[in-house]
Amino acid sequence: MFKNILDDLRYNRSLDTHNLYENYLKSPQQFEQNWHQGQFLNLLVEPSKIKHIFFCGTGYSSQVGKLLASLSPLLFDVPFENIESYRLPKYADKNSLLIVASFLGNDLQ
Repeated sequence: MFKNILDDLRYNRSLDTHNLYENYLKSPQQFEQNWHQGQFLNLLVEPSKIKHIFFCGTGYSSQVGKLLASLSPLLFDVPFENIESYRLPKYADKNSLLIVASFLGNDLQ
Protein backbone atom coordinates (compact mmCIF):
# COMPACT_ATOMS: atom_id res chain seq x y z
CA MET A 1 0.00 0.00 0.00
CA PHE A 2 2.72 2.50 1.01
CA LYS A 3 5.79 3.03 -1.12
CA ASN A 4 7.81 4.08 1.89
CA ILE A 5 7.28 3.32 5.56
CA LEU A 6 7.76 7.04 6.32
CA ASP A 7 4.45 7.69 4.53
CA ASP A 8 2.53 5.40 6.89
CA LEU A 9 1.08 7.79 9.51
CA ARG A 10 -0.30 4.98 11.64
CA TYR A 11 3.15 3.39 11.85
CA ASN A 12 4.77 6.74 12.69
CA ARG A 13 2.21 7.44 15.42
CA SER A 14 2.89 4.01 16.93
CA LEU A 15 6.51 5.10 17.39
CA ASP A 16 5.50 8.39 19.04
CA THR A 17 4.61 6.98 22.46
CA HIS A 18 4.56 10.45 24.11
CA ASN A 19 2.46 12.03 21.36
CA LEU A 20 5.24 14.56 20.69
CA TYR A 21 4.15 15.29 17.14
CA GLU A 22 0.63 16.34 18.15
CA ASN A 23 1.97 18.33 21.12
CA TYR A 24 4.52 20.04 18.90
CA LEU A 25 1.75 21.15 16.55
CA LYS A 26 -0.07 22.72 19.53
CA SER A 27 3.00 24.63 20.72
CA PRO A 28 2.19 28.01 19.13
CA GLN A 29 -1.28 28.12 20.72
CA GLN A 30 0.08 26.97 24.08
CA PHE A 31 2.84 29.57 23.92
CA GLU A 32 0.40 32.38 23.14
CA GLN A 33 -2.02 31.31 25.88
CA ASN A 34 0.74 31.07 28.48
CA TRP A 35 2.27 34.37 27.37
CA HIS A 36 -1.02 36.14 28.01
CA GLN A 37 -1.49 34.40 31.37
CA GLY A 38 2.05 35.37 32.33
CA GLN A 39 1.24 39.05 31.96
CA PHE A 40 -0.78 38.78 35.19
CA LEU A 41 1.71 36.62 37.08
CA ASN A 42 3.43 38.18 40.07
CA LEU A 43 6.91 36.69 40.35
CA LEU A 44 7.77 38.67 43.50
CA VAL A 45 10.86 39.82 41.63
CA GLU A 46 11.75 43.36 40.73
CA PRO A 47 12.27 43.27 36.93
CA SER A 48 15.00 45.90 37.07
CA LYS A 49 17.14 43.51 39.19
CA ILE A 50 17.08 40.71 36.58
CA LYS A 51 20.44 40.65 34.79
CA HIS A 52 20.17 37.31 32.96
CA ILE A 53 17.39 34.87 31.99
CA PHE A 54 17.97 31.11 31.84
CA PHE A 55 15.43 28.73 30.28
CA CYS A 56 16.11 25.15 31.41
CA GLY A 57 14.61 22.19 29.61
CA THR A 58 15.79 19.02 27.96
CA GLY A 59 14.40 17.10 25.01
CA TYR A 60 11.04 18.39 23.83
CA SER A 61 10.99 20.96 26.63
CA SER A 62 14.04 22.69 25.16
CA GLN A 63 12.14 23.54 21.98
CA VAL A 64 10.29 26.41 23.66
CA GLY A 65 13.62 27.70 24.96
CA LYS A 66 14.99 27.68 21.42
CA LEU A 67 11.97 29.63 20.22
CA LEU A 68 12.36 32.17 23.03
CA ALA A 69 16.09 32.45 22.35
CA SER A 70 15.37 33.38 18.74
CA LEU A 71 12.83 35.99 19.89
CA SER A 72 14.82 37.20 22.90
CA PRO A 73 16.23 40.34 21.26
CA LEU A 74 12.64 41.47 20.68
CA LEU A 75 11.26 40.37 24.07
CA PHE A 76 13.98 40.97 26.65
CA ASP A 77 16.44 43.71 27.55
CA VAL A 78 18.81 41.27 29.26
CA PRO A 79 20.75 38.23 27.99
CA PHE A 80 18.65 35.09 27.48
CA GLU A 81 20.20 31.62 27.48
CA ASN A 82 18.70 28.23 26.70
CA ILE A 83 20.16 25.53 29.01
CA GLU A 84 19.73 21.94 27.78
CA SER A 85 21.45 20.21 30.67
CA TYR A 86 21.03 19.83 34.41
CA ARG A 87 23.72 22.37 35.32
CA LEU A 88 23.56 26.14 35.45
CA PRO A 89 26.55 28.19 34.39
CA LYS A 90 28.77 29.48 37.21
CA TYR A 91 27.74 33.06 36.44
CA ALA A 92 24.08 32.37 37.38
CA ASP A 93 23.38 34.28 40.57
CA LYS A 94 20.62 35.89 42.65
CA ASN A 95 19.99 38.38 39.83
CA SER A 96 19.21 35.62 37.32
CA LEU A 97 15.68 34.60 36.38
CA LEU A 98 15.47 30.82 36.07
CA ILE A 99 12.62 29.25 34.08
CA VAL A 100 12.43 25.45 34.34
CA ALA A 101 10.17 23.56 31.94
CA SER A 102 9.11 19.94 31.83
CA PHE A 103 6.40 19.37 29.25
CA LEU A 104 6.32 15.59 29.59
CA GLY A 105 6.70 15.70 33.34
CA ASN A 106 9.67 13.35 33.65
CA ASP A 107 12.64 15.65 32.90
CA LEU A 108 13.24 16.60 36.51
CA GLN A 109 13.47 13.14 38.05
